[in-house]
Amino acid sequence: MILIGLFPGEGDSFVAPVSILESDISFYNPLISFLESAGFSREDVDFLFMDARTEYYPNLIIDKLPKVKCSDDYNFVEKKEVKSLTINEFRIKYNDYLVNAEKLYNVDKETIAAVLYVETKFGKFIGRYSIFNTLSSIALASEEFALSDLEKRIDQKYMQYSEPRRNRLKQYYRKHAKRKALLAKMEIANLIKIYQQRDEDILSMIGSYAGAFGYPQFMPSSLLTYGVDGNNDGKIDLFDFPDAINSIANYLNKKGWDTDHRAKRLALLRYNYSKKYVADVFQHTDNFKKVF
Repeated sequence: MILIGLFPGEGDSFVAPVSILESDISFYNPLISFLESAGFSREDVDFLFMDARTEYYPNLIIDKLPKVKCSDDYNFVEKKEVKSLTINEFRIKYNDYLVNAEKLYNVDKETIAAVLYVETKFGKFIGRYSIFNTLSSIALASEEFALSDLEKRIDQKYMQYSEPRRNRLKQYYRKHAKRKALLAKMEIANLIKIYQQRDEDILSMIGSYAGAFGYPQFMPSSLLTYGVDGNNDGKIDLFDFPDAINSIANYLNKKGWDTDHRAKRLALLRYNYSKKYVADVFQHTDNFKKVF
């Protein structure tokens, strides 16, 4: 796992991740108990939380979410510079895969390319956070110690607000933290399934602060459900463009993609629930139709 370092807040001081010593694995007991109830043995998960690369990220809920009523902001990938392809390089190198995916899933190749471009700029911005650490930290967000820290963080972050207004924010974020924690627990379970099925080092996987990874920025559940081996090499790798192309097309197809504009819009909203995101994809689709 790559050591992440520090989390920037929105105008706040940096918040350091917390390393968990082997003797402190009980810190993760609420999450481990959930995983045991989901069918994993204690041995299946203990070694993950005892690994030296495992860290807890405090205040992740409040620091990395937009303020209330800013749901259309979608900083859905973190900025990490890596070697990527230009539009022409991508078109020339992967056009055959795009054409085949279009025929197989009835999703036009320009839209597939547009999703890849909007998500990661064809691999330029793939994220820089540990998927395991991010999801396990969010999974603990419903615990009382985390909720208490969350309320203190709100008092610091919004000190200019009146106390009643801060209390309303606390109520909102407590509910939000509990919803996010439940989703993160399920995604951690899916991440461990990926390890068991594919023998991948899930502690070394990096992606967005939300837990999405690869060129198409899939969550672990999406990889398990919609991932496709696009180049028939015997494995599904979301950092491999043929697999990413076919996985995106498969996802949109399963979410109701059709020739009707409304069906397209709804499928894209299921991919990323943001009107701005959908508008961006449609705009790039129109642009790519001129060059593909």
